[in-house]
Amino acid sequence: MRAIIISLCLFSSSLFAEQLPDGPHVITTGFAEVKANPDMAVIEVSAEVTHSDGLQAKQALDKRVEQFIRAAAKELGLTEKQIVAQTLYTHPEYEYPEQGKGKPVLVGYKASRNLSVSLTDLDKLSQLLDLILSQELQQVNNIRFVMQDNTALATQARQLAIENAKEKAAMLAKSFDATLGPIYQINYQQRNNVPVIRAKSAMLMDSAPTGGYLHDELTVSDEIQVVFTLNVKSANCDL
Repeated sequence: MRAIIISLCLFSSSLFAEQLPDGPHVITTGFAEVKANPDMAVIEVSAEVTHSDGLQAKQALDKRVEQFIRAAAKELGLTEKQIVAQTLYTHPEYEYPEQGKGKPVLVGYKASRNLSVSLTDLDKLSQLLDLILSQELQQVNNIRFVMQDNTALATQARQLAIENAKEKAAMLAKSFDATLGPIYQINYQQRNNVPVIRAKSAMLMDSAPTGGYLHDELTVSDEIQVVFTLNVKSANCDL
């Protein structure tokens, strides 16, 4: 027993130097992850209009975006807070002669804008995508599945990590005929607790009867490191 305890102290001391207690102790790292289904989809869309006049290009694009927002509110019940329209950009469009002969010719102006749509009713995702295309917003750039609020998941993952650290420490102490003493140190770094989105961009499955979009579960993980002192029947860890 004495030899075992001493070797444990040597191993621990080499890792953490002066931060560890002088006597027998055990270090454990608790880890846990919690999975859940996403409850919101974020759809990133781009829209653009090209016109010979820059102002008319902007006005045409504004009209198209406004029509989409009204249609989304009427058909899907989306609010303005769920649709974020990014800054509008306009730039000239040129036609370049072949083989670099001659000067570029101005053919018009392009107005472009990106939109981000947050959908909390995932059953309406296919309907929303149909609406986007019917309103001539051109392109769906990305679809992400996320959690609206992962606070409860983060709390659950943290508590499970704590229990995991305790269980490991108790098991190790018992294996060496010792018992856990008071906690000497807790090392914990707050995570951002952003769920890992394991789903790729949503894929339309031809085999799905309603054109459904499939996604994987989201995962929130956490970990904590704890140093416990050890109570042993007869041990001396003076090194």
